[in-house]
Amino acid sequence: MKREKRTFFARRMAAFIIDFAIIYALAFITYNILQQFAMFLSMIHLILFIALVYYPIATFAFKASIGKKLWGLSVISNGQSNYLKSILIREIICKQLIIILPISLFVSLVKLEWLSPYIEVLCTIVLIIILLIYFLFMKRTWYDQLAQTIVVENTSINRVNVNKDLLVLVAICIIVFGLRTFNYLSTGSFNGNFIPQHTNNITEPYVSFLKTQKNAKDYIFELFEKNDIVILCEGAHPEMVQYEFIINLVSDNRFINNVGNVFSEVGTVNQQAKLDSLLFNGQLEEDVFENELIDLLRNYSCFPIWDNTNYYNYFKSLYAINKVLPESKKIKHFFTDLECDWNLIKNQDDYHSLIKSRFRHRDKLMANHIISNYESMLDAKQERHKCLVIMNSRHAVGAISNETQIGDIGESCASCIIKKFPDKTANVLINTVKYDLGLSLPDFPPFIVPAQVSPINNGVWDNAFAEFGNKSVGFNLNDSPFGKDRFDLFFFPSWKRYFYQNVFTGFVFYKPLASHYFSFGFKNIIHNDFDNEIIARAKRINDDAIDNNLAYWTFKVNQLRDQEVMIDHHPYQQIESVFELIFGTLILLFGLLSGFIALLKG
Repeated sequence: MKREKRTFFARRMAAFIIDFAIIYALAFITYNILQQFAMFLSMIHLILFIALVYYPIATFAFKASIGKKLWGLSVISNGQSNYLKSILIREIICKQLIIILPISLFVSLVKLEWLSPYIEVLCTIVLIIILLIYFLFMKRTWYDQLAQTIVVENTSINRVNVNKDLLVLVAICIIVFGLRTFNYLSTGSFNGNFIPQHTNNITEPYVSFLKTQKNAKDYIFELFEKNDIVILCEGAHPEMVQYEFIINLVSDNRFINNVGNVFSEVGTVNQQAKLDSLLFNGQLEEDVFENELIDLLRNYSCFPIWDNTNYYNYFKSLYAINKVLPESKKIKHFFTDLECDWNLIKNQDDYHSLIKSRFRHRDKLMANHIISNYESMLDAKQERHKCLVIMNSRHAVGAISNETQIGDIGESCASCIIKKFPDKTANVLINTVKYDLGLSLPDFPPFIVPAQVSPINNGVWDNAFAEFGNKSVGFNLNDSPFGKDRFDLFFFPSWKRYFYQNVFTGFVFYKPLASHYFSFGFKNIIHNDFDNEIIARAKRINDDAIDNNLAYWTFKVNQLRDQEVMIDHHPYQQIESVFELIFGTLILLFGLLSGFIALLKG
């Protein structure tokens, strides 16, 4: 027997959790199967497609989805129309198309495709809230009303069938957890390969283009033939491989003879004199040089310490290069970051007035410092006046348009330079990963999961470079397959309206992501009680910023006390797809919990 009842809000919500867990699990399994054939579909698209198929088939075949069956609910027709017709109207036309089509039409008419999928998610949430309010007032869903269907309580439940449904739920969850475990053991990632695989027909235009391009280092020097300033956008600050490429650049005779100047975001301008005396003094013994370098590196940042190993290695290499060069050919390195004297920072007020209050103008100040030094070289008719500028992430993106604001607050350092010298400046992105929204919760150490990362353009670029043999290559982005892809390097959705060729002049591929690694610390970094000085600086700052609070620096110092140099060989895999992993695990666990509660309630 069945009896009509038009609410069941709590039970329908519990059933939805079970159904969504099943849909997510099927999507995850399908994704992994498709990857075996080098076919990529995003999890979002797979979830939407499977939901579109799952609900009408399950409802027509069993008069309820698995979640509803477990919670003792059925869908019946309240009119004279054929049941199949009612279900098709309910599940496809009403549930799916009436939501999907208006949103798609709105996005198309207002030209908001660049906001996808953010705008679709926002519109869906707004629609769901409206429909939920409608349900609470009318005691019936809008799609049940339009399709003339009713969700009723099934009073003659077959316990055998219910047990089978629960078994299906448990089995599908076990498969997902098993796949995650297998993926982790084989790739180091719970979500499978960090770089998704794509079929050859997807990568073929990119590979064909690469076959006609130059070596990465030759490409940079070709840019220097046409430009005085080349801005290189580094990847993650601690990544080491990119500095192998930079050291190869500056040690090349073409750089020594024709360029000779390096500017970096890293390094405070008030440490310039100390750096000059260190790099231009070729008479220092190795241990004396290292002690002087360590002293410099302890004080050349507005953070309590800048502990990335790559700059320690870079300056050692630069000193070795300069040591054998005549005075006129020595390479000069310029610091550009905000002035910071730790002797003047006694408390939080000092830090805010001397450092943090100037962060809003940081990009412009760095750009002005580079511009003024470059113009001084021109005024002095200096033979070597060309400059390599090393900036990280948003500081290196180009002048997209006059109204675009990119830096901390305002334009990026690169866009300021490009606008000042549009015909003399190029900016180049070195291969890296894109950074998406991270996990930052109160009482949760932010340095454990500060962000999540994924390959550019869902790994299509990295697949193409792999097919090309992972050879070092550089090229202009304009009118290339790479340049015509949507700009997705950062998580700001407003930037997706642009393409890579709008943001960067060129691109350099040096080594594949699998070869990238992070390294923190250097020899004697906390020698002579400097570990306690780092903590003291952190206490004086007392900043809540994600990478500048006391908990973070206590964690870092404890790492350095255990090991002076810490190397992370798989940095991207450890923080990739954080949201998908956490969300997927939670929805499966909640689905299982809902299923077992339904079983216990009978």
